[in-house]
Amino acid sequence: MNKSGTAIPTAWLLIVPIANIVWLWKYSVGVETFTRKRFDRHAAFWLMLLLGAIGSAIVQNQFNKTLEAASAERPVAV
Repeated sequence: MNKSGTAIPTAWLLIVPIANIVWLWKYSVGVETFTRKRFDRHAAFWLMLLLGAIGSAIVQNQFNKTLEAASAERPVAV
């Protein structure tokens, strides 16, 4: 995600009690940027905060859909 222009801080912030919420918000902003605003930052934040692994799986599904849509737009060289 960082290669696509998002600025997500290091994951070490996840172990610090308050900093993990800040990290989660910045990650959610990156999710919105990466999915080209197809998935809202607020939805990503609350899903991952409240549902944990299930919310992360939903966000990953959105990543997969975004990459599939991007690969469908590009012509395949034979």
